[in-house]
Amino acid sequence: MTRFLIVVALVASLGWSIWWLIVSSAQETGLKAWLAGREDAGWVAQYSELSVAGFPNRVDTSLTDLELADPTSGWAWSAPMFQILSLSYQPNHVIAVWPQTQKVSTPNTMLDITSERMRGSLVFEADTDLALSRLRMELLDTRFEGQSWSSALASANLATEAVTDGSAPDFAHAIGLDINALAIAPELLARWDRSGVLPQNLERAHFDLIAAFDAPWDRHAVEGRKPQLTALRVRDIDITWGALQLSAQGSVTVDAAGYPTGEINLRAVNWQDMVDVIAEFGALTPDMVRTIKRGLGLIARLSGSPKTIKVPLSFANAGMSIGPVPIGPAPRLIIR
Repeated sequence: MTRFLIVVALVASLGWSIWWLIVSSAQETGLKAWLAGREDAGWVAQYSELSVAGFPNRVDTSLTDLELADPTSGWAWSAPMFQILSLSYQPNHVIAVWPQTQKVSTPNTMLDITSERMRGSLVFEADTDLALSRLRMELLDTRFEGQSWSSALASANLATEAVTDGSAPDFAHAIGLDINALAIAPELLARWDRSGVLPQNLERAHFDLIAAFDAPWDRHAVEGRKPQLTALRVRDIDITWGALQLSAQGSVTVDAAGYPTGEINLRAVNWQDMVDVIAEFGALTPDMVRTIKRGLGLIARLSGSPKTIKVPLSFANAGMSIGPVPIGPAPRLIIR
């Protein structure tokens, strides 16, 4: 019996070792192939070392001196190390760990990002397309530094999960985002708010949405065409920025050109200041500002609270209105 148990243990150990090698080799080979494919597509996709460790229960992949750049979009990212961690018996659930320092380049600026913690948990469908099932991402004590400015974020949490119970259209995801204590650089704030209405610190922003797309978010979405919005349900938006408070609920559909149709119900405290800030972005002409303030001011007075307004933001025929007041063309909801 003892000899039999020893044989069983040896066979089990050998089998598990072979399984770990298969899983780790598949992850390493797949990642190298994806990076090579990006270079074939014209990207910069370079690294100095790719290693896999964690036997027997983990498959931990580490890349050092990683650089990714897409010349078509003008975006680039580099990091001294990036890790993809998983359990050997659950390879479709990975933990992505970013380093404490990294660089991001956009068509308009370059950013140095430092953080106490930046990590995400991703679960993919167990097939070759790797469609995203759910995601959790956490940022803690993060600083963003441009060439002449610096902003800081105390914490942020992002969560998405595919909606598969039939309560939403195909390829829909429930999305939640919480942002806490965002200190915006005065240089950036001055570009948006020349009148000085907005304080430097955004206390809190909460988003609870269901977004439906025309295709799944899978590896093909990373490599090529991005899925486009077909519908957006705003279950709750709640933003507190100094004396300004905004909440919203509602839903819109989105056509093939990216124009929304539907209605979002807004509740805004100190709404006059919000109109002034929007006008400074160039979205409203002075005549439109006067018209909006007259129309919404009447609605606010009738409600008994001049500083607070409850009103629908309506989208139709590529235009939008606040209450009965047209305010111009609707934004195009296109994911570039």
